[in-house]
Amino acid sequence: MSTFRHAVLIVLLLVLAAGCELRLETRVALDADGGGTLEFTIAPDAELVDMAASAGVDPLGRLVERVETLEGWDLSTGEAEDGTLQEVTVRTGFDGPEEFGLRYEELRSALDAPEAQLLGPLALALDPEADVVSLSGTVPFRLTEVAAADTGVSLETLGQQVDTAVQYTFVVTTPVPLVEGTATATSPVDPEDPDGAQQVVLELSPGQEQSLDVAYVRPGLDLFGILLQGGIALLAVLAIGGGVLAQRRRVR
Repeated sequence: MSTFRHAVLIVLLLVLAAGCELRLETRVALDADGGGTLEFTIAPDAELVDMAASAGVDPLGRLVERVETLEGWDLSTGEAEDGTLQEVTVRTGFDGPEEFGLRYEELRSALDAPEAQLLGPLALALDPEADVVSLSGTVPFRLTEVAAADTGVSLETLGQQVDTAVQYTFVVTTPVPLVEGTATATSPVDPEDPDGAQQVVLELSPGQEQSLDVAYVRPGLDLFGILLQGGIALLAVLAIGGGVLAQRRRVR
């Protein structure tokens, strides 16, 4: 995936040179079984897309060509009315901690470069005894002296330029609220359903590194509750049936 990384860096340099804006977003969506999806989106603003189109250049076209050669990753794009690309998203699924680790490292190695680091170590785990799914690690947004040399400015100045031009967000979605004591705060995806899906949104600036710590109990059938409700229902049926039989006997 090294060519994917180079394409991302090319778009980033174009954004800085043109004074436009760029949105970068990494998403991890976890499901009830500890599997889920992992995706990365890169989206330059309309000004950069228009400038590139007028110059006969498609800044994301090369990226699409590289992604289409990857195995196990799906590609989706957003296009303007004239057909120029405005957004590219790469996405893959995973069945559990082991496959997440493999896929995440693929994405991490693709995005990490001598000029910048967008992903840090993350570990997905499943505790079968407690039935708890946990995702923990760090999410950095680092620029290096190599990037400063490439752009011809100091690292401090580059950080300020990138902070103005680039919006980088890391989002984690869980199917249920987190267990008590989890360090990272979440908010409901649907405000009207506080006990439903939750999300963590980390917005990073250059030079930042944020910790991520989420854990939730896998939602499933409440067997005890089902048995209890079934027992109560059975007792009610027996009571009603007994009452009917007793009434019939009196009538006779």
